[in-house]
Amino acid sequence: MQHHRKQPRSIFSGCNFCAFFVSFVKQLCERFLAHKQLLTSFMCLLPGKGCGRPNPELIDGIRHLGEVYNAAISCSVDVVVAELQLWYNHVTSLDKPPVNALEAFVFVMQPCCLLLRGY
Repeated sequence: MQHHRKQPRSIFSGCNFCAFFVSFVKQLCERFLAHKQLLTSFMCLLPGKGCGRPNPELIDGIRHLGEVYNAAISCSVDVVVAELQLWYNHVTSLDKPPVNALEAFVFVMQPCCLLLRGY
């Protein structure tokens, strides 16, 4: 009867690999979850059908964006929330509101393009 013994080196390598693998998966999860939260926060910029004002969940999303991009936008989170309310009021008053990010971008940039053509 033969007993196969594992070499100490293979046991050590296996333990190192397991620790590395667990750490690697944990880092991936943390990074993807952070991006998921940030991308979900951007969804608050497009109102749903029949939604005249942002709900508390959307306000939390815009607050998160305001905190993340505070240095770039140079205003308080309360101002960002007020701007979101103005955006919702404007979008709901349109005949055909934008349904995706590209349409919203084109809608917002149209006046700028018209001004640039005049010069």
